[in-house]
Amino acid sequence: MSHLSQVSAIRKTNVKRCTDPGASSCFTSRKKILTFIITKLLRLKNTIIDKTLTYASETWTLTKRHRKQLNIFESKVYRRILGPVYDNEKENWRILTNQEIYASVKKPTIIETIRLNRLRWFGHVQRMEENMIPKRILYMNLETTGRRGRPRNRWQDEVKDDGRSS
Repeated sequence: MSHLSQVSAIRKTNVKRCTDPGASSCFTSRKKILTFIITKLLRLKNTIIDKTLTYASETWTLTKRHRKQLNIFESKVYRRILGPVYDNEKENWRILTNQEIYASVKKPTIIETIRLNRLRWFGHVQRMEENMIPKRILYMNLETTGRRGRPRNRWQDEVKDDGRSS
């Protein structure tokens, strides 16, 4: 018996085994494997991508454009990890919406994480002694003239907004 005929016979038995009425074990084992892989990829995203992306984020001031770019990146990563889902009603594959992604992941968004990091750093600086450099810099008043146009958002303004929204 040639190698190709052996492979063909193995495939036929696997197909027959998975199409039998009692073949739910075949599909449940595949589902368990996929669930295991997805949980490992989500853990990898949480430990590597999130930590790299939010490094020193407690000192950032974010514009609307930055927030949008971060949200888009995070959604793309989640969609790549979770993959498409089969819609039984329409009988086709589709991608997950943002609401479905965050409902299944149950983690704060990257913007929320940055906001919490900023508040944590602010609390840390507040508890410092008055003569410490970070605290002196935080409350330093520079006597300069401003630029023309709308002033840029300052870090302290972001912290105030973060405190209001929490």
